Amino acid sequence: MRVYYLDRELTDEEARFVEEALELTEPIGQIRIPHILPAPDSDGGHRGRPLFDDEIVQNHLVKAGIFLDYGKQVCLVIPQDMHWYGALTEAIFKKTGFYPYLVQTKDHRERINNPGEIRIIDMHGMMSR
Repeated sequence: MRVYYLDRELTDEEARFVEEALELTEPIGQIRIPHILPAPDSDGGHRGRPLFDDEIVQNHLVKAGIFLDYGKQVCLVIPQDMHWYGALTEAIFKKTGFYPYLVQTKDHRERINNPGEIRIIDMHGMMSR
């Protein structure tokens, strides 16, 4: 299974947790999503494009090789900037047909004042129609 991330890849310990929790028989592959997403300008805008432009987000996933995962459920490490996780989750669904497992690291949980250990959220199970 491939694990996509924007900011940082999982540590060896976190990767083992994911492999064990999802009962994987092979080690995960960690794939960095090119972090060239639009940065806010001084007015809070995004150079004429909406903040969550689907085309931009999907293009970055394509550059990361998301088509190799068509028809499969992948993992997404929740980015440091939470506003990107929703856009990435939807883009992954559009490119694979599955919502990803979200990996919420211990340091991420502390950043959002919800301390605790690493956990995995099955977004496909939650969002299935």
